[in-house]
Amino acid sequence: LQQTHLVRLLTMAYVQARGSPHAHCVVWIKDDTKYGIDSDEEVCAFIDKYITCAIPHTEGKLKCCYNNTSIPLTAKDTNFSFPKPPSSKTLIAAPETDTDVVKDAQSVLAKVHKVLANGNSELSLDEILVKADIGLDEYTKALEVSSKGSVVVLKREPNECNINNYNGPVTLAWQANTDIQYVLNAYACVMYIASYIMKTDRA
Repeated sequence: LQQTHLVRLLTMAYVQARGSPHAHCVVWIKDDTKYGIDSDEEVCAFIDKYITCAIPHTEGKLKCCYNNTSIPLTAKDTNFSFPKPPSSKTLIAAPETDTDVVKDAQSVLAKVHKVLANGNSELSLDEILVKADIGLDEYTKALEVSSKGSVVVLKREPNECNINNYNGPVTLAWQANTDIQYVLNAYACVMYIASYIMKTDRA
């Protein structure tokens, strides 16, 4: 992130019990978008400008840093809903109260996940959908359904389903793993940060 893009920065840093430095930050960006006010297309374009999970393909400092800090996770290694679903574009899944719609969407996503789990992560999304016998439109509509509130679904290739969200310049500066997220719910963000500000250090 260039300094000219920053409007405000809040940082909460501490050392975890196992001795590793850890930081939670809230960043306000110039000319940002607001979910619920701006269109989803505008919000997603803003997200794509600053957040990615793409594997760097060109050699250089970012590729080297990625190789050293962004080791892909497996589902058994994390409690943070990995692997993420692949998507041809960044979109925002909206809350759905119709349980039948939610079940249908989950069924579609489960079919794709099953194909991926069988060692097909190097295939393209189109090839995976063919194996799952699901059309792209049907799959995209399933991604747009959420049972737990609004959720950002990043543009993601099948071989990037275990990659954390990052920003290139931030990764180069931080030289460690990051999890950068666009704030959809301001209240939830405030409560999350406040809980860490009030968190006590444990020996």
